[in-house]
Amino acid sequence: MTDSDLTRLVILADRSGSMGHIQKDMNGGIHQLLADQAKEPGGILVDVVTFDTEVEFPFTGVRPDDIKTDIIQARGGTALNDALGMTIVRLGEELATLDEDDRPGTVIFVVVTDGEENSSREYTTLQVKALVTEQQEKWGWTFLFLGANIDAFGVGANYGFHAGHTMNYAADGKHSKSAIATASAGVTRTRSGLAADFTDEEREAAGA
Repeated sequence: MTDSDLTRLVILADRSGSMGHIQKDMNGGIHQLLADQAKEPGGILVDVVTFDTEVEFPFTGVRPDDIKTDIIQARGGTALNDALGMTIVRLGEELATLDEDDRPGTVIFVVVTDGEENSSREYTTLQVKALVTEQQEKWGWTFLFLGANIDAFGVGANYGFHAGHTMNYAADGKHSKSAIATASAGVTRTRSGLAADFTDEEREAAGA
């Protein structure tokens, strides 16, 4: 059996140039999410993946309070396909090396972006959808998708994300912080064994 008290939280944060005007609020929101999750019952390990034209892995399998630096420092384009594909494969391979008792019982991805895919070189949308679908259906992973300046539901559906786990947010400071707070609430629900689905009130607060 997997460790039902352990969660692996993966945050995929868009750091493309268009995030520049909200990066301060996004960074504050992400640090608040980490602080909130550190207080919840059960163990949690966090991966942070940032993507612009490149995909980087600044934190892997760390405690929430180990992440002190700002996550988003805007630059470049939006390699969302590569960020998702590389991260899913990377984490899947890592977990496969662990004894079953050491594997997290809950795996949650929080994906935050503010624009269309435009820079990936390794993965297509269809390839990513196949990976997402497999992890959801075979291993029970949860994917939360927050998108601004795009049709988040259309983009999310193309990746195989559930509509209830998908949210549009307004790309300004107030609403981006609310969106991250909503993501944190969805993470908490998932860790508690409840459905992660965003509420109408949460969507409204994010400016959806």
